[in-house]
Amino acid sequence: MKLKRITLSLLALFAFLNTQSQTITLQTSGTINDLSGVHFFSPTHGAVCGFRVILNTTDGGLTWNNNPILASWSDVFMTSNNTFYVTATTGTLVKTIDGGANFTVLTTNTQNNLNSVFFITPQIGWISGQGGTVLKTINAGTTWTAQNLNTQTFIYQVFFIDQNIGWAVGAGEKVFATTNGGTTWTPQTANLNGFYNFQDVNFINANEGWLIGNNGGTGNVMFKTTNGGATWTNVYTNIGNPQNEIQFFDSNLGYSAFVSNTNSSTGIRTTTNGGTSWTVLPVPATNSNFNSIFFLNQNLGFSVGDAGKIIKIQNSTGLNSQRSTIDFKLYPNPASDFIFLETNEKDLETIIIYDLLGKVILKQENTISISNPIQIPTHSIKNGIYLMEIISKSKKGIQKLVVQHD
Repeated sequence: MKLKRITLSLLALFAFLNTQSQTITLQTSGTINDLSGVHFFSPTHGAVCGFRVILNTTDGGLTWNNNPILASWSDVFMTSNNTFYVTATTGTLVKTIDGGANFTVLTTNTQNNLNSVFFITPQIGWISGQGGTVLKTINAGTTWTAQNLNTQTFIYQVFFIDQNIGWAVGAGEKVFATTNGGTTWTPQTANLNGFYNFQDVNFINANEGWLIGNNGGTGNVMFKTTNGGATWTNVYTNIGNPQNEIQFFDSNLGYSAFVSNTNSSTGIRTTTNGGTSWTVLPVPATNSNFNSIFFLNQNLGFSVGDAGKIIKIQNSTGLNSQRSTIDFKLYPNPASDFIFLETNEKDLETIIIYDLLGKVILKQENTISISNPIQIPTHSIKNGIYLMEIISKSKKGIQKLVVQHD
């Protein structure tokens, strides 16, 4: 259901491979309604949606604000700490720009049920759903344009790695790819017998990706590609415990939210071999179905499920414990021609901006003597979402950076 994994391949560059410990906590959501979608923009600000409820947090999930809007909400995506979109049935799409205090109903010009929402920049995004529906906006949801996949199948998910390259998956083992932002879509082949509905798709770069499907609740299948979907290989098939969503950091490490069919299993799994085998995590909610999963980075993730379940997953490593995190502010964010970096760190040495594929876009070294705040030019950086890493002698910090030129 969720396509909110665009930063994972980049964050994997900073994943520390030393001994890792994990803390999984059940949070107090304040609702018993089934939850279907989760997304975070920062470690503190996130949003959740489900049956007749939209929740948001400003403190990393310690508390959740309940926005009881009566609809069957399916998916949520944040483009800033205060701006997020939520999809629902009968073509319903709402947007808030003030952290959930107020919602605006957007015009989609469809009555089809919507299942996913995904943005590659604060302005450019897609929604998908019933009847082959894929709609695109280039103005932050003000208007939406229908895209033609030449199918009437239910499109469960869309996923893009940049403004041009993306995939859509749906019922009946349907896979489509685009290299021009969805102006045209090309069918791809990944099938067993036509009985599986592809629920989610996730790529870590333009070539390597995964998709998952289930056959109505009794089994699941996973395919992998290393050539952008030109060919898909079945890497995993299992009877029971269908997977709902997946998220990968690199070629090996990934997580999934799945349906629990036994009292002894829980709804979160992890793989360290690219999806060939999976291990159940010790989630403090037995026999629980989890419907959506989202990791902001390799060390912080959230998953939501039935009966109002929200869990927080925190990973820590030996190396991370030795190198503390730097607190810093970025403003304005989104940036246009420049951005200011403000921090109390006295021995800052290096500033690096990466794109979503891990390419270094900008690097500044020997920054100890630069005045605070530091002005960083962004006029030559294309519109999009990036990560900024700052490094000192003993610490480092990472934040999301959005570049949006008028």
